[in-house]
Amino acid sequence: MKNTNYLPVVRKHYEEYPYPERNPLDEKNRLVAVGIDCLDVINHYSHEGKKNFSKGVRVLVAGGGTGDSTIFLAEQLRDTKSEITYVDMSEASMKIAQERASIRGLTNITWIHDSLLNIPMLDLGKFDHISCTGVLHHLEDPVAGIKALESVLSDNGAINIMVYAHYGRTSVYQVQDLMRMINHTETEMSEEISNCRKVLKGLHSDHWHKLANMHEEDLPDIELYDLYLHSQDRAYTVPELYEFAESANLKLIKLLGLGVVGGNYIYNPEFYTEDEGIRASLKKLNLMQRQAAAEILNGRIVMHSFNLSRKVVKQPDASMLDYVPSLSIICANNSYEMVSQIMLTPGSTVQLNIASINLDLTLKKTANIESFFRHMNGQRSLKSIYSKIMAEKKFGIEKVTRNSLIQEFKPVIKEMSSHNLLFLRHKSVQRYKTTEDLDKQ
Repeated sequence: MKNTNYLPVVRKHYEEYPYPERNPLDEKNRLVAVGIDCLDVINHYSHEGKKNFSKGVRVLVAGGGTGDSTIFLAEQLRDTKSEITYVDMSEASMKIAQERASIRGLTNITWIHDSLLNIPMLDLGKFDHISCTGVLHHLEDPVAGIKALESVLSDNGAINIMVYAHYGRTSVYQVQDLMRMINHTETEMSEEISNCRKVLKGLHSDHWHKLANMHEEDLPDIELYDLYLHSQDRAYTVPELYEFAESANLKLIKLLGLGVVGGNYIYNPEFYTEDEGIRASLKKLNLMQRQAAAEILNGRIVMHSFNLSRKVVKQPDASMLDYVPSLSIICANNSYEMVSQIMLTPGSTVQLNIASINLDLTLKKTANIESFFRHMNGQRSLKSIYSKIMAEKKFGIEKVTRNSLIQEFKPVIKEMSSHNLLFLRHKSVQRYKTTEDLDKQ
């Protein structure tokens, strides 16, 4: 690493405690899936479902750490002409990521040991997709970080980011402040950790951190240090996220609730109240204000995942006939059959329980919706599915048109997409491999 555009104390942290803790040998048994880096998520939210990854894309993982995002993206793009570039200032972290890639036989990764802030000076060219999760909030100047990423973003590219959320980490920052007081004379990281374990164990039962059910005194050293003893750590409210995006002349496209109950609805304030008066008041707010209210109403959001682009990106919907509806790649390969069988359950509603993506979703059921899920297989377009349903109803009493089906399925597809269970891609885009498929590679 030629340049030294980083905080020495932060680099020391990640040289001593590479994060997240990973044993490269585990790559022989499992693949770590990163929700925000799933190709179906990236395409649906950032590229209007039109990005054909099979033709090859240029991907940057900025602050790649021990390699979760890098390995996951490289596996998904293994059989394409794609290039994945990893950048991180921690040599120890990079070595772990490299060993993981070697065990998997991944050869589509370029490794760069350097600071994220130096990216504009590295002559890397432009990237179609940039992944930066859990990094910018540890910079002394996060705005400089996002501007560095923007400088290498292609005109039609997108950036996926995860940063900490303000309100949900309130008790974490209380403990961090306390540990700075207690450890102010400590020079050994091991002693800092020892003191932190003692403090966490001895917190009063009424302490905010205990009430928040964050009993994490038994975390491994690497995890504990990163959570409670980090020297450079900040969090964002929803309005601050929008300001953050604007600082780099980028647009915040979507706030994503990945892997959490409620999905993207955690950013909808109406998700938290059924009082019509309160709902009416909230509806008068603009989108950012509504999302800000939702964050406060929730109170437990600990991280924000979102995508940025240079332009507004349209979200695909049920009216786009040349689009293919497909279940999340995190779902098991038999999920289409499973959902189809669930739809046969008697009653006016059905319950979709899918543990792999932390989903418990109630859907209203009609004969047409039952048919929709029977014909959906991740390969048929909406036009094909609608045609099959209309053919079934051709000689029936109920008159079914394509427009009536579109109107019926719009809320269903929106509901499932909002829970990050179903995504739409253009029919020209090759079908994605599921994480189950990737695990077999």
